[in-house]
Amino acid sequence: MKKRPFKIVALSFSIVILVSFLLESCLISDIFNENKEWETDIRNETYAVDSTTLLEALQQGKSDVFRLLTATPPAYPPHSSPIHWTQADLFTVAQSIHQYAWKESLADWKVEKISFYLPCSQIELGPQGAAFSFFKYVKIKGEDARLIRVLFITPDENTIVLSEYKFQPVYEIWSSINLLNEKVSVEDAVSIAEKNGGIKFRQEVGNKCSIEASRDIDNGYDGWLVTYSESGSNQDKSLKWENINAQTGEYQKVQ
Repeated sequence: MKKRPFKIVALSFSIVILVSFLLESCLISDIFNENKEWETDIRNETYAVDSTTLLEALQQGKSDVFRLLTATPPAYPPHSSPIHWTQADLFTVAQSIHQYAWKESLADWKVEKISFYLPCSQIELGPQGAAFSFFKYVKIKGEDARLIRVLFITPDENTIVLSEYKFQPVYEIWSSINLLNEKVSVEDAVSIAEKNGGIKFRQEVGNKCSIEASRDIDNGYDGWLVTYSESGSNQDKSLKWENINAQTGEYQKVQ
């Protein structure tokens, strides 16, 4: 069974981070494959935040900054203006909501994937949305299992969506990302992409585009994968890819 795809999609000027970890279709041969991992959804929740004050409140040690949306349909908070957060800021938010929701730190969890989104017109502000996927191997009823927790942070919408699911039994061993040892942040990766074709791409489409920067060891790239995508119905422009090494900053263009 393949992993769920990890993708961030932009609609108009609003940043929408979609929970798109859906299992890809299995080959017919998989039906007869005994070594199959079965997925079970455990938790799906949406929390409201105030992105204009969230970081300051977290720095002050406040914990009453996340409000679970329980109504059906949810009463979403109003949108905010674009924010100026860094990769480190978004990871701080991820750590804090994880501690709040699960009463557990991320110390024993491994990073599977990370992805950041920003519209080209707001490139000077940095990432305007993020998704983090963490995993951990545990024992459930005496059997090995893999727990996955996913956080989708959309500051302009003042929401954080979290989900949790498990795979059991475990047959695959996943690779992980050690963010502490990496020297190239998402800001660095986008800057490198900008200097090596990104600026020209944005000029050609009049800044009507979006940028997604992701890290996923299992996607075939060792470093950052930065994608420039033209917005609108007429998407004749090809995507702009840069494979940027997370340690050295060396890059390779990929078409």
